[in-house]
Amino acid sequence: MKRKNIEHEAKLRQETELKRVEEETKGRIRQERDNHDLRLEQAKLEASEQRQTVLEGIKLAGSTLGEGARAFLSDKEKMAAAVATLSAIALGVYSAKVGTGVAGRYVEARLGKPSLVRETSRSSVLADLRSPVATMKRIMASTDASEALSGVVLEPKLADRLSRVATSTSNTKR
Repeated sequence: MKRKNIEHEAKLRQETELKRVEEETKGRIRQERDNHDLRLEQAKLEASEQRQTVLEGIKLAGSTLGEGARAFLSDKEKMAAAVATLSAIALGVYSAKVGTGVAGRYVEARLGKPSLVRETSRSSVLADLRSPVATMKRIMASTDASEALSGVVLEPKLADRLSRVATSTSNTKR
């Protein structure tokens, strides 16, 4: 009997516990349903406030930038200073670019050519295209020893020595 009584009490406790858990769960579900509308409304309000804050920030930034631009454009001294500054920067950049190119060509001309080669003794493609007849005459001309140095500008002493060497070489070949 005692055992049956203990079993019955355990069964009643289990049933009571199950009913309590079931009622608690139903209460939570009911509470969540009731609070869902409140939470949804609260989220909508927060989103609306966020949108309003962002729009006010954009309007403030636009008006600040607009007033700054208006003030800048209406002040002739600031405009003149800005134009002068931009012109000076552009002139500086352009001058640096051109100056670097000139210096580079000068260094290239000094380092790239031997000392005996001058512009007068060298033909360029542009000069050949301008006067094709003169170019053909120069190519077809005889390479006589006396005419070999006709277009080269040299010191007189050096020109004399060079012509002697050319003459002796020509005589040696003969």
